[in-house]
Amino acid sequence: MTKNRLLILTALKAEASPFIQHYKLRKKEFIESKPLYYSGAITLLITGIGNTNVQNTLQNYCNQQQIKQHDFIVNIGVAGGSADIGKIGDLFLIKKIISKTGGPAYYSNLLFKHGMNETSLTTVNNPVVDGNETYDGLVDMEALEIWNILKSIIPNDRFIFLKVISDYMDNKCLNIKSFEKKATKYLTYQLNPIRNLLNILQE
Repeated sequence: MTKNRLLILTALKAEASPFIQHYKLRKKEFIESKPLYYSGAITLLITGIGNTNVQNTLQNYCNQQQIKQHDFIVNIGVAGGSADIGKIGDLFLIKKIISKTGGPAYYSNLLFKHGMNETSLTTVNNPVVDGNETYDGLVDMEALEIWNILKSIIPNDRFIFLKVISDYMDNKCLNIKSFEKKATKYLTYQLNPIRNLLNILQE
């Protein structure tokens, strides 16, 4: 039986590492020294942080590789949240994505049961570190742009957005190495439920 193809998208190598190791993904030079990783029906692409990086990376990928409407697009990463939503390290499946500046919104339309906690997500242009703003759900910098770029190819029921709370958006002195280490740690901790969901998608 042929497995469904998955395109896993992460913003950082630190977010990708647990899946590269678990699935034994092989590295292939992509474009502008950006690698992609693959094995069988799974491809993983690191987009970089923010809308501009997502646009450049995905557009280059679409120019070189054919994305089919039956593929699953799985965005996995860490996100800012609040203590009202959950604990640091908690995993959520995103049911809605909006932009802080308005515009089209993504609404999940999954056709199977998953048993995961759900919440909404706001995609912002700049890191939120002052802890003063209130958002409906979690906050990231890439998810909505991923959907915007690929929504003309992929139907909504084949987009999956998985986010783990990495911080409470109150770290004004952000150390990128420390942040990346935590991102890898939290996603490694949640590897089993994410892997179980990816198995469902592949079947």
